[in-house]
Parts: sequence; structure tokens; C-alpha cells
Amino acid sequence: AMREYPDDIIITIDDDIIYDRNMIDDLYRSYMKHPKAVSAKRVHRIKFTDDKNVEEYCKWDMAFRELIDTESKYLMATGCGGVLYPPAILNPRYSDTATIAETCLYADDLWLKAMELLNEVPVVLCRAERYSLVHIWNTDYDGLGNENITNKGNDKQLAQICKALDINFYELVCGIGAESQDDR
Repeated sequence: AMREYPDDIIITIDDDIIYDRNMIDDLYRSYMKHPKAVSAKRVHRIKFTDDKNVEEYCKWDMAFRELIDTESKYLMATGCGGVLYPPAILNPRYSDTATIAETCLYADDLWLKAMELLNEVPVVLCRAERYSLVHIWNTDYDGLGNENITNKGNDKQLAQICKALDINFYELVCGIGAESQDDR
């Protein structure tokens, strides 16, 4: 969709969630206030160790809600909440299917976060009446969460993304823009 409609906003969702009727309106209102940021209804806050390495994914602030309506590179949109991408916001490598297949076939949120960071794009958690997830019956027991979180698949895939793209995740999140390390 991003290749076919480069001048349009794109909203992505996961197929195992029942979305509330205000999702698109919430995302669009956020986009109108933050047209140069990715708007999301669910985010995680990325954390780092004292020695400037990415903290284990399972130790990030999951479903973080403290920075509502605030742009931040520390936030990572999660597709299961619904995500709005402004036109042409991602790094041109976003559709590099060969590298995706080699590094993160099961971690699209991490790949998209890297593509945002390469273009210095922040994420904003949009204001919403409801943030809770409603899974389609029985899909939350055997999905990617088991492999990506319980078995540390996200940690492995993020390391592979960083190596393949030759990027330092800490520097991209913390070293660009006006955010200070105190914001983490």
C-alpha cells in the first residue's frame, strides 16, 4: 500500500484484534496534530541499559501510556493497536524484502521502528477513550508473542536488524533531536 499510494496516509492493523469503533478517528485526529509523526493507539517505551545497549524487549515499558499526545523516539508503535503512517514518512528501505526476510520476518514492528528512526521520525500515542486490546477468541495463546517475547525472538531480530543496517539503536533513539536521556 505504501508503494502504491505514496502520497496517502496508511493505517495498519493486526488481524487478530477486534478494534473499537473510534480507532480510525483517534488515529486521524492525532495525525492532524502531529503530521510528521507516526500515530499509534498502543506503544512500548524502549529502554536501554546503563552501558547504552538496548534492554531486553521483555523489560521495555509495555503498553506504555504516560506520554499521550507527545512525540518521542523512545516510543515504538505496535501494530495490534492500529498505527497511522503519514505519507512518505519511512526510510526508503522500508520495503527491502530481502533484508526483512533475513533479519525480522516475525517482527514487523521492530523493522518499521528502525525505518522511522533512520528518517528521524517520532511516534506519538494518540488520545483515545479505550486502549485495551480485545483479541479474537483464542488468538492470544499461540501467536507471535510466544516466540517473540517468551523465547526472546524480538531481541534476536532487533540485533539482526541493527547488524544488517549497520545502525546503533541507542544513538538513533537517544542521540538525535531534542530528547534527553532523562526522558527514557
